[in-house]
Amino acid sequence: WGVVSQSGWSLVNETGVPCLGADDWWADAEGSMLRNIDTHDLYLFAHGHDYPAALHDLQAVGGKVPLLPRRNLGVWFTRWYDYDAADVRRLVGEFERRALPLDVLVLDMNWHTKDAWTGYSFDKTLFPDPAEALGWLRSKGLAVAANLHDAEGINPWEERHAAAAAAMGQPNASGQLALRLTSKEYVFALEDVVLRPREEEGMRFWWIDWQQG
Repeated sequence: WGVVSQSGWSLVNETGVPCLGADDWWADAEGSMLRNIDTHDLYLFAHGHDYPAALHDLQAVGGKVPLLPRRNLGVWFTRWYDYDAADVRRLVGEFERRALPLDVLVLDMNWHTKDAWTGYSFDKTLFPDPAEALGWLRSKGLAVAANLHDAEGINPWEERHAAAAAAMGQPNASGQLALRLTSKEYVFALEDVVLRPREEEGMRFWWIDWQQG
């Protein structure tokens, strides 16, 4: 359960675990997950009860762990509901009226178009000016996140479908770009072409949801 143990020692077994390749990616050209091929890859932490030293050496082996932003330890609000831009303003106003703290506002899946569970384009009937709405929330000191169900890929009705297809080397693709998280081309198209414009509008991070089995 980690490197801190009342027994005074801990053994971490990294044999066969997923790993990055020379090109800093976790899959081969066929999309198969790369794994540690060492016969045995074991790390012994024998620090007695000097727990800070054990954690220090874990960091030396595995790299530094970034601290969570303070906001993530604060108060979050989300609800599966068709909030529009005006509703969101009223909601934040209600927190202010009651002198309640609020640090993170998460928009559930209703924020995007409803052609499928998966969606990456704002529903303009709810948020006609996404950048304005997100900018107002940011002016209130809030970090805004949104729900994603990625299972159905990037579909033709998405605003950034054509640009994503081109980034993947499929400029003539007219159908679904299927979810393939082991494909570098797909992941970079999703992150850099489809989601980055939302982040430039003011989305701070994403809630990755998964209920498709």
